[in-house]
Amino acid sequence: MSETNDDGELPRADVPKMARLIEGTGDYAFLIGAGTSRPRPSSILTAGELIDEWREECYRFEHPNENDPSEEAIADWAEGQQEADGIEQSDEYGYWFDRFRPDPAARREYIQDLVEGADPTTGHLVLASMMSGRSGEQQVPLTLTPNFDDLLFDAFYLLSEERPQIINHRAVVPEFQITRDDPAIVKLHGDYLYSNLRNTGEETDRLNESMETVLTETTEQYGLVVVGYSGRDDSIMSALEQADISGNRLYWCVRRPREHHDADTVDEKISDRAAELVRESDGRIVEIEGFNSLMSRFRKLIDGLPPVTEKDELQNRFDERVAQLDEILEERSDAEPSQAEKEELGISELSDEAAEAAKEGNFKYAKSLYNRLMDRDGENVTRLGIRGSLKQELGDYEGAIADYNKVVEINPQEPLAYHSRGDAKYMIGNYEDAIADYDQAVEVDPEYSVVYYNRGNAKRALGDYKGAIADYNQALKHDPENDLILRNRSEVKILLGQSPEAKQDAERARDLSDTTDENATSSLLYLIAVILLEEDTQPQEQEYRDLCEQEFTTSWSFEELDTWLEDADLDPEKEAHITELMNLLREHKAD
Repeated sequence: MSETNDDGELPRADVPKMARLIEGTGDYAFLIGAGTSRPRPSSILTAGELIDEWREECYRFEHPNENDPSEEAIADWAEGQQEADGIEQSDEYGYWFDRFRPDPAARREYIQDLVEGADPTTGHLVLASMMSGRSGEQQVPLTLTPNFDDLLFDAFYLLSEERPQIINHRAVVPEFQITRDDPAIVKLHGDYLYSNLRNTGEETDRLNESMETVLTETTEQYGLVVVGYSGRDDSIMSALEQADISGNRLYWCVRRPREHHDADTVDEKISDRAAELVRESDGRIVEIEGFNSLMSRFRKLIDGLPPVTEKDELQNRFDERVAQLDEILEERSDAEPSQAEKEELGISELSDEAAEAAKEGNFKYAKSLYNRLMDRDGENVTRLGIRGSLKQELGDYEGAIADYNKVVEINPQEPLAYHSRGDAKYMIGNYEDAIADYDQAVEVDPEYSVVYYNRGNAKRALGDYKGAIADYNQALKHDPENDLILRNRSEVKILLGQSPEAKQDAERARDLSDTTDENATSSLLYLIAVILLEEDTQPQEQEYRDLCEQEFTTSWSFEELDTWLEDADLDPEKEAHITELMNLLREHKAD
């Protein structure tokens, strides 16, 4: 464990040392936060600036007759609102964004307007140049970011023909490999072009499981350079804390305080959790003037980096490519290209365009491009699998199954294809065949833990509750702290009359839950088990009622509990009590 220095400060390193570690090795990934998108010409507001803007707008909305409120009045009101609602500092971004734009679609539109027209900074251009090239040529193999802008991707587009792969949990995570040839940008909280954008408290307080895996495996495979991120996002910090980044492999860049402007010291500019992570992992704080300044120094210190192109040349290149793209899209919008056009396009370009379409959420167009790729090479199992997943996104489950059939015909040892085919069959209600596919997936890869959970759900749909519990047990062996599996097992145990075990599962799920929805659902299952055991429901019942007073939505299905409640021979008082508690959560059911 690292110690602080004699002044109590965190351990330090300088930029030249960091450059020497990065140069020519490809051993370090980057994590870039909102602070990297603030400098001109991007000028996207930081999280703190957005919070101030949202607070003021909310204040004006609730005080329409107050023409020119003071900053102090707004701050005092906002602090009172947060205190009344029990909001910690780490949650204020999501809290105020949700109050400012309660509708998820409106939030996505707001973010799209916010980033539209923003241009990459010098820092983004240098980082893109450090990521360019094939394996062995890259200074930086991949970059993680919670940001919702595409400035780093745009920097690639401006610098060269090369396009990095964009990773998020809905698009291409299944085929993502940590050790890879092509550069990658990992969007930890989604993209405003996707419905999986995560930017409010309940959305960001836990990363999607795939993103947690990518972040954890990245930090275990590579060292990490953190820039423009203060460590106040619980989801990312939790994943970083669970990862193994010991051994002087963490460099946390912090902007040096500006004289007469900043009251905080360097160490105070990051969260307590970030400071503790640096200390515990034997990491280093690196004082910088800013993102652009840091990356400009890298360009001078690291041999082989190309000079950053002049702005006018970049703009001309950008305008030319936009015109070319518009022309191509117009030609291809309605008509299937001729055979001559297909031959001219080339597999590599077509594959890039298909990946870009998937990134933008244009699944229909992406599927049509993969159709054309299949015309060129119908035996490519990776593209067949991706096309199958695109068909699933579009609700074409039969078409997806046909693609997965061909994948397993070509490669019978591909567990993902069996799993995906099982999921497609589950979606059309073909539970028995889904179970057969899940059986094949775990036969090929017994460690494929998510398959056990999905197979349990399929058995449950067939009324095989004991079989479902057996699979949930197996899934929990691989993932013992998965609160979703614990909740499902708790509910099935209630249906089977195993109240003591159901209570235990629900209590553990509640302890592991992060969101209000998860906490409330776990609490409901716990209270049902307690009522059936004729035990005292307090103080947990009051806590549950308080939770249900909050604003949230739930996707939990009440169908099985409703059927059980109708058929169970319960004491009328118990039935009424359980029904009332269920209805409190049911009021939060998404339409």
